[in-house]
Amino acid sequence: MERVEGDRELLRELLHLYFQEYPKLLAGISLAIDSRQADHVERLAHSLKSALLNLSAKPAADAAYHVERLGRDSKFQEAAASLTLLKKQLEVLHTAMVQPLKTSLP
Repeated sequence: MERVEGDRELLRELLHLYFQEYPKLLAGISLAIDSRQADHVERLAHSLKSALLNLSAKPAADAAYHVERLGRDSKFQEAAASLTLLKKQLEVLHTAMVQPLKTSLP
């Protein structure tokens, strides 16, 4: 709530956009890794990182940055392994986000 200065509507909008976009970004990153498209891996991981930072989700954003960097360096095998770790970070984040949202947002 600090990031949005207590603006519940803005928080709701950010979360809606995030939950709408992150599956597409993850799928795109995975496809870009499989097809060895370094620029796409970098760009999509950067977009996901930015979305996560908007939510103050630093550990997950750091994991996305790691994928971004590996994509930039065309290290596809390492990027694939890091993507798996990123997905685990997102599971933890989503679990932590959903319960408080159910109780605090009307």
